[in-house]
Amino acid sequence: MIEVPPPPEDAVEVITRFLSDYLEQAGSRGFVVPVSGGLDSTVVLELALRAVGERKVLALYMPEEEPKDDRNFELLRGLAEKRGFSLIAWPIGPLAFHFSHLGGKKVVLGNVKARLRMVVAYSVANDLGLLVLGASNKSEIMLGYFTKYGDGAADLYPIKDLYKTQVVALARELGIPEEVLEKKPSAGLWEGQTDEEELGAPYSEIDPILYGLELGLSEEEIVERGHDPALVKGIIERVRRTRHKRIPFPGPKLSLRTPGLDWWE
Repeated sequence: MIEVPPPPEDAVEVITRFLSDYLEQAGSRGFVVPVSGGLDSTVVLELALRAVGERKVLALYMPEEEPKDDRNFELLRGLAEKRGFSLIAWPIGPLAFHFSHLGGKKVVLGNVKARLRMVVAYSVANDLGLLVLGASNKSEIMLGYFTKYGDGAADLYPIKDLYKTQVVALARELGIPEEVLEKKPSAGLWEGQTDEEELGAPYSEIDPILYGLELGLSEEEIVERGHDPALVKGIIERVRRTRHKRIPFPGPKLSLRTPGLDWWE
């Protein structure tokens, strides 16, 4: 079996330095972190706090309705009171209502909700002079398991080069509450949604396959190392067909230098 290595020993240091340096170079006042109460966004929040301090971090919680008896919000509020950062709850239900006719197509409506959260996050960021931090990890990015211009839209992605299983390990290092660690991964776009159900396998089975691809192993070589042939084939196909999600500003080359292709600065 292929084993995914633990996160680098200096991962926290590298990420926090990246965030603080980028913020200084950008001349922005701080970060807004869209939070769900789940593992990835909680890790990103903690990294941001360590990088630039509580006064420069705003956590933005965007449920569908007012967060009454909402355990995720209670956890976040308790953390905010303990650590001293600002937390805002901004329900997107009134915005999503205008798209309720799409309710029969839950994936379509789910994508709408993700994009509405992006709109809210950037509105807050623009108003306060902040940068938006994304919480997508390497597994989600390679699988295309995110909404284009939804959770796939942010200024910075602190954990984009860590597989989900590595993020779990990093979360333990950061002291993330056990209640958050034990939650089933979910994008939270409809009732009962889980990553495992949609992807067809847990990250503990998916990440080794992705890591095998990163190492340059072929489909046959990954299978030979003890991984399920159907799952390997499905993961490789998913990576292939979601490639468009990982390419910024796609378009034909017509001139000497093309933005996003061979002209970056």
